[in-house]
Amino acid sequence: RFTEIIEYGIDISQVTVSEPDKNGVVTVTMPDAQVLNVDVDEDSLGGMEGGTAMAQVLCGQVNPSGKLADTFAARLEDYPSTENFHESVEYVDYTEDIYVGYRYFETIPGAAEKVVYPFGYGLSYTTFEVETQKAWEEADSINVQVKVTNTGDMAGKEVVQLYYSAPQGLLKKPAKELGAFKKTRLLQPGESHTMVLTVTKEAMASYDDLGKVAKSAYVLEKGAYAFYIGTSVRNNEKTAYEYLVAEDTVVKQLEAKLTPSGLLRECFPTEPTRNCLRLKKMIPMPVHLKKWFREPMKASCRKYASASSVL
Repeated sequence: RFTEIIEYGIDISQVTVSEPDKNGVVTVTMPDAQVLNVDVDEDSLGGMEGGTAMAQVLCGQVNPSGKLADTFAARLEDYPSTENFHESVEYVDYTEDIYVGYRYFETIPGAAEKVVYPFGYGLSYTTFEVETQKAWEEADSINVQVKVTNTGDMAGKEVVQLYYSAPQGLLKKPAKELGAFKKTRLLQPGESHTMVLTVTKEAMASYDDLGKVAKSAYVLEKGAYAFYIGTSVRNNEKTAYEYLVAEDTVVKQLEAKLTPSGLLRECFPTEPTRNCLRLKKMIPMPVHLKKWFREPMKASCRKYASASSVL
């Protein structure tokens, strides 16, 4: 980040930027010879105008208000998906289960210190105060009203994030999960914006694929659901409100479809999978799964046959 705010309206053509040093720090020299240190992060998915946008941000013509939709860890090996992601070109085995992204880094012991930039992280040339005013329950949702005030010296926007923490019952739960987020309008210094963030009760339910509570259903497990308001998964405060569920509640009942646990394993590996008529009769494959049944994909089909569920 800039160590101090760059004045608005500086001509980009008069600004020079050095090459990053070993710590990723560049020096930006302004027309008045003022020197600022900047920590340079990655500019990704910027499109054809990404360079222009980055230059406008670095020169203070635009106040950034974006937030990370990923967790940035220090090394590729820090991500749980790395070990098995390239096991085969034919399939991906999601061994991390529900602990994907920030759910892994915020839940699994020892993972938190691997994070360089947490989920939801973002910078601004101004500062904001986020105040939780009230929270309440409606028939199908939980609502939290917040007041955001620009406490700095430059106009800007802030993204407020609502996280919830579900009780640890029979079904797996991450430590925190994003429930809702909302961006303010452009706030001038000293200006405030009040808004309501809403998370549905159905969104907080966990899918029970094994029938620990109710098979093939989304379940709100009994216990206290806590709520947090802040500007990232790490920078937030717990609200005084809790949503109490007296007993396990099924919010949506589904049916198991395309469950391959009963497939005839003798089709593999002696018989070419695309000619396995018994398999074809048991499960007519959707178009997006037909790619699994081409020669020589016996390995991926064995994965398919041994899985507990697919969709």
